[in-house]
Order: sequence, then structure tokens, then C-alpha cells
Amino acid sequence: MRKHNFSQLPVLFADGTLQGAVTWKSIVTAMAEGTPLKVVDALTHAPTAYGTDSLLSKVGEITDYGFVLVLDEDKRVAGIVTSADLANQFADRVEPFILVEEVEQRLRSIVDRALADGRLSLDQLRDSVNRGRKTIQAARDLTLGQYGMVFKVPEYWAKFDLAINHDLFLKWVFEVKEFRNNLMHFSPDPLAPGDLVTVQGFLNLLKALDPTA
Repeated sequence: MRKHNFSQLPVLFADGTLQGAVTWKSIVTAMAEGTPLKVVDALTHAPTAYGTDSLLSKVGEITDYGFVLVLDEDKRVAGIVTSADLANQFADRVEPFILVEEVEQRLRSIVDRALADGRLSLDQLRDSVNRGRKTIQAARDLTLGQYGMVFKVPEYWAKFDLAINHDLFLKWVFEVKEFRNNLMHFSPDPLAPGDLVTVQGFLNLLKALDPTA
């Protein structure tokens, strides 16, 4: 276990079905008894799941025990899901939302400063997105798509004084908007590494354009 960095090992009957598990905690507990140790002395309960089970339904057990053993249809051990696996899965799912949120925050900061120093008026902001819509009181009331509508107006774009091609900037804003819309469908398929390139690239650009935001 130490050599291969395993925190737990399943213990099987001769027919391959599950008997229990040995973990570092169960080993330490058994050693406290002071008797010569066999595997059975450190045997402890092993939480189980099937591959078709909902992962969310097993989060409690994974948190409590640090793992669940995954069984096949013959009740033989087919694999394991650990707390580390759960953390990695969480990170993979959450990272896109964090990146999109930071893009929105930086776009909001650009518009907020233009409003604060008078380069852009609240009426102009409202007119650019919905002809004087009174529910918009500040940049925080805009959606990601509405930020694109503000930046799209040539006379307003000049007020932001951003050192980037206008068309390229708009292209990135609307690509990130589409990415966010697709993300909100909660597709069960994991994102491919290339799916975040546009969002990360645009975020890097915003950081370079406005490093103090």
C-alpha cells in the first residue's frame, strides 16, 4: 500500500466477491490491539456502488469513508472511486464556470469605470441593450450577451479605450457567451481540453488589457 500509494485495498473471498477492505485507519486500529496481524484483523466495512449508480448519491459515503468500491453485475470489484477522484471530478466541472464568471467580472469592471468617470452614461448603457430599460441600474445588471451589445456600438467602443481590434474583441465576447449558454445545459459529457481555450484566451487578454481589475 505504501509503495503504490494506496489508501485502501479490497479483500475478496475465493470466488472474487467482496469481503471487506483494509485501510490505513483499520491497520492502525488493529495494531493497537498488540496481537500478530493478519489481513482479517484489519478488515473493515467497504462501502460499495454499481457503475450505474448516481455519483451524487454516493458522495456522503465517499466523504465518510474516503472511497467506495465499484462492483460489476456479478458483485465483483470492478474499480474504486476515492475522495481524490471526487475532488478531480468537481474541479473539472467547476473550472469552466469559474473562468466564465471571471470574464464577466472583468467586462463589468471595464463598463463600471466608464460609467463612474462619465465616459458612458446610464442612459447610453440602457439604450445599447434595450432602448432605455429602467431595470438596468448599473453594469452588474447586464448579462454576458448584453455586455457584447454595449461594446458593439462603435461610438461607445471608442470610450473604453481598449488596445485591441474591435471586431476581434466582439468575436471573443460572443464566443464566450455561446460557450456559457452551452455550459448551462449541463451536458453529462466531460469537456475536452480544447473547449476552454477560447474562454481562457479571452480571460488572459482581459487581464493584459486591464491588469489592475
